[in-house]
Amino acid sequence: MRPKIIATLAAALLALAACHGRGLSEGADAGDQPDTALPSCPECDPHAWCALGPEAVICTCRDGWTGDGQTCQDIDECAQGTDLCDRQHGACSNTEGGYACSCLGGWPLSSDGVTCLEPSAAVQVALGDSYTCVLKRDGSIACWGLNDHGQAAPPAGTFQQVVTGMGYEDTYTCGLRTDGTIACWGDDLAFPTTATFKQLALGSGHACGVKTDSTIVCWGGHGYGEADPPAGTFRQVATGCDYSCAVKTDDTIVCWGRDDYGNTKAASGKFQQLAAGCHYGCGLRIDGRIACWGQNDVGQTNSPSGAFQQLAAAGDVTCALRADGTLACWGWDRTGAAEPPAGTFRQAAPGGTYACGVTTDNGVVCWGDDEYGKTVPAASGFRQVAAGGTLYNMTADSYLWNTVFACAVKTDGTVACWGNPHDPATTPATATFQQLAASGAHVCGLRTDGTVACWGNNQHGESTPPPGVFQQISAGNRHTCGVQSDSTVVCWGDNHFGQSAAPPGAFKQVSAGGTDDTGAKIDGSNGHTCGVRTDGTLVCWGYGQFGQTAVPAGTFSQVATGGDHTCGLRSDGTVACWGDNQFNKSTSPAGTFKQVAAGDTYTCGVRTDDTLACWGKNDHQQSTPPAGAFRELALADFHACALRSDNSVVCWGGLVR
Repeated sequence: MRPKIIATLAAALLALAACHGRGLSEGADAGDQPDTALPSCPECDPHAWCALGPEAVICTCRDGWTGDGQTCQDIDECAQGTDLCDRQHGACSNTEGGYACSCLGGWPLSSDGVTCLEPSAAVQVALGDSYTCVLKRDGSIACWGLNDHGQAAPPAGTFQQVVTGMGYEDTYTCGLRTDGTIACWGDDLAFPTTATFKQLALGSGHACGVKTDSTIVCWGGHGYGEADPPAGTFRQVATGCDYSCAVKTDDTIVCWGRDDYGNTKAASGKFQQLAAGCHYGCGLRIDGRIACWGQNDVGQTNSPSGAFQQLAAAGDVTCALRADGTLACWGWDRTGAAEPPAGTFRQAAPGGTYACGVTTDNGVVCWGDDEYGKTVPAASGFRQVAAGGTLYNMTADSYLWNTVFACAVKTDGTVACWGNPHDPATTPATATFQQLAASGAHVCGLRTDGTVACWGNNQHGESTPPPGVFQQISAGNRHTCGVQSDSTVVCWGDNHFGQSAAPPGAFKQVSAGGTDDTGAKIDGSNGHTCGVRTDGTLVCWGYGQFGQTAVPAGTFSQVATGGDHTCGLRSDGTVACWGDNQFNKSTSPAGTFKQVAAGDTYTCGVRTDDTLACWGKNDHQQSTPPAGAFRELALADFHACALRSDNSVVCWGGLVR
């Protein structure tokens, strides 16, 4: 044996003899020890490694500790700012030798232990013909687009799947809750309330679900056998126009119901997933290839080659997710629904005339026809919302165009608008804002510097604000008012009824209203105006034929002007309404509120428990608000929008096209 090796072994034995042989300290990570590490020694701190040096043991503090090795102190990464926690949405807590990240406000912690995931990020998208719904990471559902039957007003709760109706019968929506029960909204589609499910599908007038015992049950339908599934066990079901198909547990496909185009004659072989269009079906084989069958007059069954990981169909359009995350769509492309954008996606769903996809960063992108604003996704991250819409004289020939839109201030101060793309009110000014006020055809925004910018219709000067600094603004149909920095009120635009002739005095809030000559009206769009003075008393001016300007005695914290009625929030939180009471819109419910909003034919309020209450006309479901907790709301003629407590926006009601 060589002398050098003998000497090294002798030194090692001496070093080992000086140690107690306690092994690694509790909680140590063997992955960060030096290559020459020895068992822990009395010369070193319990939180240090001891290694064999040329003449003596070398002590080195482990990761998360600092010192000379003989003494080690815990490093407070949180205090030093050297942690990797998501400080914007979470917090850092120091631990011995490390730190722990946590998330706030309902944001879940990612598997990496440091990143907070946005709870409102989309994980699944589902499309009707005229509206869109997304399932968010926190299990809640958000919908946007046409809502004339309440199909875009989901209930509160946590869900694992959302499904929409197909074609002209897309007036109902269902969600599969995390406990396996079903919740449906919109038109009544009776469903088995006692069963629990693991997957749902809605077709044209019927629905099917795979129960937790893997059998299928269907309900609804038009009498073509589409709601009469075969016996057996299944993994997935898909529904089309009067027919259904399912993947059995042996991976084969079986179909039943109406068979006008061979749509129930599924391809043979083994499949991992299927999708049903109106009169055709497509299946994803085990090897990732796609096979389609049924109607093919517009290329519905002309599937592309290659390997795919997911597919979805609706109407006459199919979209499939390639193995690399890009999308391929085919079928009837009359509106661009079969032309997906570039990028990578997690999931996609067509809706007949448009399509949407969940991107790899959990955003939502839509393309194709934008009628009813269905391709503009709802989102979180808002701090205030305004709703507009009325009958609007678009041309010299007095052609009346129904508009419906909403705008919201994002948390970064920018504005997002959605709804009828033909309405100039949906094209916001480029600036940062603190508040918005919307009307039938124009929007005004209070910039962060206190000045006002308006866009949309300006026939009466309602979108031409005066210079100056303002505290609050309100938009009427033909006029706009604002509380200036000196607490006085100034109005601009139409003054036919004296609605723009504000009285002197100091005010803390103003509400502008009015009805145009078509008889249409939205909240803040009427021929009268009301204001809350700094002493809490009310004063109204302008058109008052129905008593809407005859204010009651008492003190108020807020006022809202409707078409021909007015409501005020008293200092004790109760609501008082006066003026016309058609449809009982001025008959306010008992209880306490923190905000009230008045439309032309209905009224809504945010209760002190953050729930919503509406009363008055309900022909478009505008007086049927969604469940949940809310911060504020805004009313238009046929629809309403509200800001949830999680800063997402939900709208309900509808529009007669």
